[in-house]
Amino acid sequence: MKKILLPLFTLAILLIAGQSARAGGEVLGDFDGDAKSDIAVYRVDTSGTGQNSTWYILQSMTNSLRVVAWGLQGDIPLPFDYDGDNKADVAVVRQNFIGQNYFWHILQSSNNQLRTVQWGSPTQDQPLPGDYDGDGQTDIAVFRFANNTWYILQSANNQLRTQQWGAQGDEPVPFADYDGDNKVDIAVRRYDQGLSTFYILQSMTNSLRAQQWGTDEDETAPVDFDGDGKADVAVWRPSNGTWYVLRSTNGNLQSAQFGLNDDTPLPGDFDGDAKADYSVYRGGTAANPQGVWYILQSSNNVFRAVPWGQLGDFPV
Repeated sequence: MKKILLPLFTLAILLIAGQSARAGGEVLGDFDGDAKSDIAVYRVDTSGTGQNSTWYILQSMTNSLRVVAWGLQGDIPLPFDYDGDNKADVAVVRQNFIGQNYFWHILQSSNNQLRTVQWGSPTQDQPLPGDYDGDGQTDIAVFRFANNTWYILQSANNQLRTQQWGAQGDEPVPFADYDGDNKVDIAVRRYDQGLSTFYILQSMTNSLRAQQWGTDEDETAPVDFDGDGKADVAVWRPSNGTWYVLRSTNGNLQSAQFGLNDDTPLPGDFDGDAKADYSVYRGGTAANPQGVWYILQSSNNVFRAVPWGQLGDFPV
């Protein structure tokens, strides 16, 4: 099974603002609400003393550092706009001490208040938040591998939605709005004889879209590269550092070599032009602990290299 990209993801982040690198109406990694993805890392405390992990965010609006102590060792950082204020909330998912339940701990940017929700199980589920109901707030959700079912806590009405999709062995595809209705579409990726096919349940029409794209080597990276308000089926191939994008505007292939084999692909809209920029994070090494973000801005084709993070940090 290929790893699931949680851009700035982690794919983490998707906020409401112009159409850009988005899922269900959210822009990836925008902590300050200026409709641009912010460069950020999550540093885990490994001292064993129970100290908080720390978020280091380079806010694009002011080019200033924001530091937030939030999370513990073992937590999963999932910064999304859970409160609907067009800013990504610092958030983590934590399993309880007996490892049976997930607890979502969200620091809401709208009021600086903690929201805690029990949802999902670390032994069965993959957290997959997204705005599935189109109300402008990220819904807490998980995918259960045993029965290929999404369990979604809809923020619009606080009701449970369950949706079975795919077959055993399929990989859930996170956070993408392929049909442009500002709702995340449920989707899986299936591998067969070295190739992969995306099976998408389009929320606008409740119909299936099947799209063969990529190989079993490729990492999933579905965001809006062409600026039409729809996520493009897209992958990044580590062996040659190449992005392969199926443009939703015209059905044509868009490809670009950007990144190296050991990089982490993290597409986001760093220049605010409503199109995802090719971007990778190159983590630090023992010899050179400095992490660096490499970004190719779609607005002007200008290359940026931003030192941010260090050895052991997780890009979010």
